[in-house]
Amino acid sequence: MNSRPGTGFRGVDTIVRRIETDVSIVSNNTLAGVPGLSFSINPFEEWIASFILDVGAALATTGLRVGVNTPAGATLNLTGALEPDVLAALNLSAKRTTAIATGMDWVIATQAGVGNAVVVGSLWVRNGAIPGLVQLQAAQSTSSVTALLVRAGSILTAQRFV
Repeated sequence: MNSRPGTGFRGVDTIVRRIETDVSIVSNNTLAGVPGLSFSINPFEEWIASFILDVGAALATTGLRVGVNTPAGATLNLTGALEPDVLAALNLSAKRTTAIATGMDWVIATQAGVGNAVVVGSLWVRNGAIPGLVQLQAAQSTSSVTALLVRAGSILTAQRFV
């Protein structure tokens, strides 16, 4: 948190979003917006967000990519940790990216035996001059006809610095 006097958070600047129905991703390893997990950002605003994604059911087949899209000119830091249902040193990992729409990639080679997982992550974004949408994204790591689900109840909570 910035230590300058007068900076911080206000409760009115908190946004909570959730997925109401499962989102199915089939035969697609291109990041795309997860419906419902987004918020608007105005020019020169700064936000932090946290998210919890319930994903599955065949990560050993599909893998997982998670990213974020922002207006052009924004600066970001996206981190995430995957907690799989099959615990092995190879399966546990944390990722980070600072690139818009690039994504964190949990490839199938590191998901041996994994069906389901929870991704816990955080995002910091400082926008440039262009207003727009901050949109959490997901995709299969390896394109497969086996569906990757981002399940209902997955959430995004965001707060704006003031």
